[in-house]
Amino acid sequence: MALSNHAENLILDTLFGVNDTYANGGSSLDMNNVYIALFTSETTDSGGGNEVNTSGTGYARLAVANNNSDNKWTDAVGGVKKNAVELTVTTGSGASADWGTITHVGIFDAVTGGNLLVHGPLTASKTVSTGDVFKFAINDLQITLN
Repeated sequence: MALSNHAENLILDTLFGVNDTYANGGSSLDMNNVYIALFTSETTDSGGGNEVNTSGTGYARLAVANNNSDNKWTDAVGGVKKNAVELTVTTGSGASADWGTITHVGIFDAVTGGNLLVHGPLTASKTVSTGDVFKFAINDLQITLN
């Protein structure tokens, strides 16, 4: 059996941005924030991959407000959820040291450690050097459930 498009959209909307609309009394899928992480190697369903080093690089997972009223995510359509705003991972004047070549992205339920929720490769790798800014333009971060 497979999930219907309607069920896929409900799951995506509950996980990303439509808090407690469908889950009576709340759910562990209903998070107020999610955290975008960048990786320099392939990620796996169990959380594998080399996340960018946080020591002296200016890198930290990006906290994204995850309530419907924050308007950070589009409504799920056809089993696809997208970022509705530009998401900038670097802060200030950019990376304070080289991050390496970013190949994959993951979204977690915590700023450090935590549980990997979704992951996948970038459509194009990006080398981040000192001073570079890493961001996802609107609709560039697409989460698919099919």
